Amino acid sequence: MDKIEAEIRYLCVEANRVLNFIRNINANVGAVGIVPNLSYGLVAISPILPALRNSAFPIFTTKVSSGSAHNNPHIVGNNCLPLELLTADSQPSFVVVDGTRNTGGSGASNNKYPDSQQGFLNYAVAINDVITSGDINSFKGLMGVSSEHVKQLRDNEAYASMKISLEARFRETRPRVPYAFKYWNPAELTLAIYNHGEGCDRSTRAVQGREIYPEMQPTVFFVNSVMPNKYHSAGHNELWGKHEPGFFDDDNKAKEFAFRFDSRGVFIDSGLGDGVHKIYEGLFGGIR
Repeated sequence: MDKIEAEIRYLCVEANRVLNFIRNINANVGAVGIVPNLSYGLVAISPILPALRNSAFPIFTTKVSSGSAHNNPHIVGNNCLPLELLTADSQPSFVVVDGTRNTGGSGASNNKYPDSQQGFLNYAVAINDVITSGDINSFKGLMGVSSEHVKQLRDNEAYASMKISLEARFRETRPRVPYAFKYWNPAELTLAIYNHGEGCDRSTRAVQGREIYPEMQPTVFFVNSVMPNKYHSAGHNELWGKHEPGFFDDDNKAKEFAFRFDSRGVFIDSGLGDGVHKIYEGLFGGIR
């Protein structure tokens, strides 16, 4: 089988698990916004875009560069969560989707969440810092961060500027409770976290399905959609060949997926994406 087609099939398997994860959150917790981090995050959900659109999940693309986040524990994503989804009656959770080929390697540095997680985490810290009026103790445990990390962020110019912006945004519609921040991957592995800040964990286990329940705290779920080869089925390995984790985590390969936007959000337009939906339907049935 052609390598590109084989890797699209593995991409579909991973995306299907992400879809089931999103649906579990939606069924148990409530409203959820989908945030693919460009560029790999959009490729990662490309097989399930019709299902997400049909179910009217709001999809917001954003960009927090893993390169900029590397060795930068104080990076703050620039308005990287769609706060326009907040209303007086609804405080949605968010599923941020990204991926890295450094998943399933032999060492911790090659078995991790994308470094972009730091920008999303710190932005969520800023949200909580504002809505709790600076009460660090009320949210640090929800996010796995230390008091020292938050205090260091407060000395950061970009963070201080973001807080001013958030204060203005929340003047009329203010979230009821602080956000939790959790991690998940479709193989449910414990993966390393780098640049997580002083006094914070350096690795974290994936949130389990049973831990997603009604009345759960609104949460930002950071997803590494990539699965190592050994967590794909032996049958697929035999039919499709060995999987290369994060195969499309490459600018040149990712650019082969062409996307467009309309009033309902994002969809695949051309390029490698042309066959993705047909392959997905062949594996998992009609788009629903």
